[in-house]
Amino acid sequence: MAVDAHSDASAGLLLRYQDADNYVAAVFSAKEKALYWMARVNGVDGGPLGAVPVVSLGMNARLSAEVRVNWGAASITDGQKTYSTPIVDISGGPSVPELGGPGLPLDVSMVKPGAVGLWHPEEGQAQQFGHFEVRQSPAIAPEENLNRKLVDARGVYRGELRGPGWDDWGRNKAILLSAYRPARFPTNQDWVLVLDARR
Repeated sequence: MAVDAHSDASAGLLLRYQDADNYVAAVFSAKEKALYWMARVNGVDGGPLGAVPVVSLGMNARLSAEVRVNWGAASITDGQKTYSTPIVDISGGPSVPELGGPGLPLDVSMVKPGAVGLWHPEEGQAQQFGHFEVRQSPAIAPEENLNRKLVDARGVYRGELRGPGWDDWGRNKAILLSAYRPARFPTNQDWVLVLDARR
């Protein structure tokens, strides 16, 4: 979804809107000069997620946001400069207080699919919205055959990534607003690449 707005006033896109106390929003804050995600659950605002500074924008900007399953991404552009959040997990857990927010642990899983809309805080600066657009996210083709073989620089087969967690790893892709977030490895330990050079 996307909307045109003025950059001298804050603006946001509401997603999964249940009521005034439960929703997820992609927010451009003119006051904090930042773009981020926030969730409101049971009337409590979580801290900003994926906050990025917005250094400068022309007067007219276009705010865009996309949500897919538990992922969200947002961007704002004036046609010359574009600022984008990383793809963030909006499903719950502690929020990251990157702008000094409270970092409240919210259960965003309570915010089910719902309505969409526009958001504007009471900051004393009027906002004008235009060209509000809502579209369905394009379908992502499922990965049927993933190559799990490990080969070294010489092309010698060294093994295969198989077992619990690996069989489904990489099948669900987080692709939003032309950005991609790679899946986390199914194990928590650090990885070391060992190379063996022989003559």
